[in-house]
Amino acid sequence: MKLYYYPGCSLATTAKECNRSLMEVTKFLDLELIDIPDWNCCGSTSAHSIERRVALDLSLRNLSLLPRDEILMVMCPNCLHNFHQSQQMIKLDPHRRFILENRWQRPIDPNATVIHFLEVLAEMDPKFLKAKAKRELKGLKIAPYYGCMLSRPPLVSFHRCYRGLIEKLMESFGAKTVLWPNLTKCCGTFLSAAKPPATIEAVNQIIGTAMESGAQCLVTACAMCQLNLEIRCTLKEKIPTFHFTELLGIVLGAEDWQSWFTHHLVDPVPLLENKKIV
Repeated sequence: MKLYYYPGCSLATTAKECNRSLMEVTKFLDLELIDIPDWNCCGSTSAHSIERRVALDLSLRNLSLLPRDEILMVMCPNCLHNFHQSQQMIKLDPHRRFILENRWQRPIDPNATVIHFLEVLAEMDPKFLKAKAKRELKGLKIAPYYGCMLSRPPLVSFHRCYRGLIEKLMESFGAKTVLWPNLTKCCGTFLSAAKPPATIEAVNQIIGTAMESGAQCLVTACAMCQLNLEIRCTLKEKIPTFHFTELLGIVLGAEDWQSWFTHHLVDPVPLLENKKIV
């Protein structure tokens, strides 16, 4: 299967371990990822808070680089949200689309399929995934954490419900998911830079309730969430936060997993060794 891939700024910088584990996973699952050529930032939160029109244009420029009838896959929920917002904008404002297509001399497809990698995995045959497994996650108790960006209204989420996908994926390889209240609580996102105290309070509550619920780690689908949960936690006791692609990569047989975890502030290796996963 061939997919066009938009890494986004996070996976190219602060979340390199997420990108590396994704590359391993796609290799094992026979997926071919083709980077969007000459991609740019989607606008992130910073541009959207200053000039929304410019931020949406940044996402639309990326969409204009996607070949017709191809699927665009992203890993960052914020990028996904911004792409979907920009598509809605040009549906409601055809004149804007006309201006941008003339500026870039390329068509923009407002109906292009833009999906998160979780959706790709959800469409795969569970038997196929199980057959590819080289390790198990047996004995590992996880708190699935989606954050707020994958929990958006239908207008920009395209009616896709992501809740349950992490649980289904991790449990299929032997992990146990705990019931806890903060699956979609915001981690503070870019307030981490503007108002760290607000983020610290949110992060401590998220991790604290995960531990109270019996979780030994958190598993997230958002690189920004993973970063905030590690850098802003001030609790004396801490648990690791995994990108879901890291655990999936280990299960599928990746051998370079130690290089991923050097980027973590909370070392997950002791937990994985204790559970005899690695």
